[in-house]
Amino acid sequence: KLYPHINFNYHSHRNVPVKCLKKSLNFAINFNDIVRLGNETKSKINYLETYKNYFDYSKFPIKNSFLDIWLTSKSKFLISTGTGLDEVGAIFKIPTLYFGLTDLVQVPQYRYCLIQPSYLFWKKNNKMLTLSERFEVELGLNEKLKKKIGIRHCEESYLSSCMEFIDLIYKSTVRDDKIKLLQKKFWLIFKYFRKTSNIYINEKAFISTKFLLDYEKEILEFKI
Repeated sequence: KLYPHINFNYHSHRNVPVKCLKKSLNFAINFNDIVRLGNETKSKINYLETYKNYFDYSKFPIKNSFLDIWLTSKSKFLISTGTGLDEVGAIFKIPTLYFGLTDLVQVPQYRYCLIQPSYLFWKKNNKMLTLSERFEVELGLNEKLKKKIGIRHCEESYLSSCMEFIDLIYKSTVRDDKIKLLQKKFWLIFKYFRKTSNIYINEKAFISTKFLLDYEKEILEFKI
C-alpha cells in the first residue's frame, strides 16, 4: 500500500501460509509472548487470538520504524521467513527460526539460527529437487524458474523444527554425532556452491534435523 507503483510479486516465494504454522506457533507461544510484526499482513492468525500473550502489532493503527526495531531488539527469539526485519535481530544476536527459505545458497549462515527450508518440486513431473538443484536454484532472482518449480510447505516439518529450536535455545540441547556430521558436510557443500572457502559460518547456525535427514544420502555422497 505504501508503494502501489511497485510490483512485489518477486518476493512471493517467501510467503508461508499461516495455516501451515498453526502447530508451530501454538507450541512456541507456551514459552514466550508472541508479537506479530510487519507493515502489511493479509490474514489474521485466528488460532492465536484466544491467547492473552499474543498481540498482532501488524494490525495496530500506530506503527513506525522505531517501534519495529525496538520490539525486535527486545525479543528473546524471532520466527521469520526472511522478510528483512529479521536482520535487525542479527544485530542484537537474537536467535531466529527460519521457515520456508527456498534458496539454500542464500541461507543466513552468519547468525544464530535454525533453518527449516521449504520443499521444492518440478511442476512437470512432481519430483522433488535434488540437493544440488536446491543449491543451484535462486527463486528470488529468477522469475521464469518460479513458473517451473512448486513450493511445498509441511506443517509437521515446521513443528518438528520449532520444537528443535526451542530445545536449542531454552534447554541448550546438544545434537547427536550423526546430525553434527550432516551439518558439517552441509556447510562444506554450501561453501562449494558459494565458490569460496573463506565464508564465515556461525557455530550456532543450524539446518533443521528434519531437512538434514531428508537429504542425508545426498549430503553424505556429495563429492567436493
